[in-house]
Amino acid sequence: MNELLAKSDGETLLEHTINVVESAKNICKSLPHNDVQDDISSILVKVGIMHDIGKSAVGFQNLLKEKKTWGHRHEIISAGVANVIFPDLSKEALFAIITHHRNLPRDIFTEKNEKCLPSSELPFDNTSWGQITKEWIQNWVEAKELLLSLFEYYNIKTNLPSEFEFRGIGLSKKILTRDSQKKEKEFNSEYASLLRGLLMTADHIASAHQFD
Repeated sequence: MNELLAKSDGETLLEHTINVVESAKNICKSLPHNDVQDDISSILVKVGIMHDIGKSAVGFQNLLKEKKTWGHRHEIISAGVANVIFPDLSKEALFAIITHHRNLPRDIFTEKNEKCLPSSELPFDNTSWGQITKEWIQNWVEAKELLLSLFEYYNIKTNLPSEFEFRGIGLSKKILTRDSQKKEKEFNSEYASLLRGLLMTADHIASAHQFD
């Protein structure tokens, strides 16, 4: 089996994911109140496991291993995978995954003015969603092996399908647009921002290998 990479320096996806999860757990120890620490830490374990699983896509692996161009956002795929593997994950947790590198567009016309998630890759209307998810499914055997290793390491009990099928990303177009998100009554933007901030911090610590 080809080992999946997370970084161009050869760091594997398994290594990076464990580093992110452990960093997130350590950050949570600084949160007030033990019940808050435990609740958020348990969520961030799943969020951390899933945050970069989109990097399993054939195109992304070719980018790292063969220096080929790809040009797609792995975190969008990650949210789609998480939506299937952990159907109990909240919308706020999925939001943290899909935005851990890039912000949301304020509207469909302003996304090019800053580094935002490209609406052309989200599973709405006519997009490239089908293309990039197909590339990910091509490496499902390798991704499944990785997930099984992580689930065993963190003692997570869940069943993985023999064949993978995406079911969107679990987030509406309204949630993924800044100006309309506040109108979504069943979405807690403050809680989503907290999870996003904790994940981004853990990811930065893990990528820089600054664990002290």
